[in-house]
Amino acid sequence: LVTGVQTCALPIFVLIEAMRARVPLIARRIGPFPEIVETSGAGLLYEDDDDLPACLAVMQQDGARRAEMASRGYLASCERWTEGVVIPQLLVLIDEARAARARRGVRR
Repeated sequence: LVTGVQTCALPIFVLIEAMRARVPLIARRIGPFPEIVETSGAGLLYEDDDDLPACLAVMQQDGARRAEMASRGYLASCERWTEGVVIPQLLVLIDEARAARARRGVRR
């Protein structure tokens, strides 16, 4: 359950670690949370504090759905957010940035 007012990297890591631990998510529909939850199928989103109890009830009462979200989250974390996936993507970005600097004639 991530309710933070601010969007920063720490809550994103919390979501990914929860998925890796096969824990279904409940996250507020702010910042990057909707994209992570919706693309992974790993949990539920809520708009405001009035919506939160309904999400909690689903998690409490529907074990099959909870298990399905946990499974989807685990698979998504393995496919999208492991070091083996993220580091090569990061290295490509670094190479692209380096090449762009070189084209502009910027020296370090």
